[in-house]
Amino acid sequence: MPIDFSVIYLSPLLADFSSRYPGIRFNLDLTPTQADLVGDPVDVAIRMAPPKDQSLIARPIARLGTVLVASPDYLLRRGVPAKPQDLLGHDCLRMKDAPWTLIHRDGASLSIDVQGQFVANNRGLLQQLALSGQGIVQTADSWVQADLAAQRLVRVLPDWTPPVVEAFALTATRLLPAKVRVFIDYLVANMPQADQRRT
Repeated sequence: MPIDFSVIYLSPLLADFSSRYPGIRFNLDLTPTQADLVGDPVDVAIRMAPPKDQSLIARPIARLGTVLVASPDYLLRRGVPAKPQDLLGHDCLRMKDAPWTLIHRDGASLSIDVQGQFVANNRGLLQQLALSGQGIVQTADSWVQADLAAQRLVRVLPDWTPPVVEAFALTATRLLPAKVRVFIDYLVANMPQADQRRT
């Protein structure tokens, strides 16, 4: 399971689920490394994108709306982007060294080959760097609600958003043990869905 998604979304659900099903035990691996669901002793994996391996069974469990944010200090020093192309002159905090796709509220989309000093495989770290004034980050809107409310972070290019991020529960087969099936069903039924209003 990815670290940030697990801490923010899964930890409260795990507490409730374990109280309902005290006989089910967990051995959790919070890592961005993708487990081999066929070869490794793994019942279910949670990933933030559909699997490339078409033999895996992927069940959607959440859709996360995303935003661009930065600290007021950073924007005071570097200026506030007025259009997506302005991001080319900014430090963008990235999960991977690849262009950002942005979608306008009217449905138009474009790709921007952003750059920046930091690339990391952990959104929590990138968010902390944004809070420290190191650049602009794209993140799930629900992850930064408290920082936005406290004005530690502010929206950047509010008419543009990165694509919705989907979380999937992956298994190697549809023939699941009862404990795995009940867990996945619980996630589907109880995962926060506030972000599904975003398209």
